[in-house]
Amino acid sequence: MREILAELLEAEGYRVLQACNGQVALKLLRGVRADLVVADLMMPVMNGWRLISAMRDGRMDTPVILVTGYMAQEGREILMNREVAAFLAKPIDVHRLLEIVARIL
Repeated sequence: MREILAELLEAEGYRVLQACNGQVALKLLRGVRADLVVADLMMPVMNGWRLISAMRDGRMDTPVILVTGYMAQEGREILMNREVAAFLAKPIDVHRLLEIVARIL
């Protein structure tokens, strides 16, 4: 899924860096200035919750689009409590993703 989304975003002209888990993503984010992070809630090693928390603890204010299989109510709570820019439920509507990315950037 990560590779498919990266190809989609690259086809739209965005430069994309990929990470296999939250820990790798955090290391990447410490070395680059990212405009946006698209992260799955359920990742190995460091999940989306921990990634967002580590980003905020490190004073990284990069907007995050959180992708998850959780249903709508949980999604609203995530938006209110975790400082994410947007929430996308799986399966991902790619048109909605592109709309959100364009709006944020």
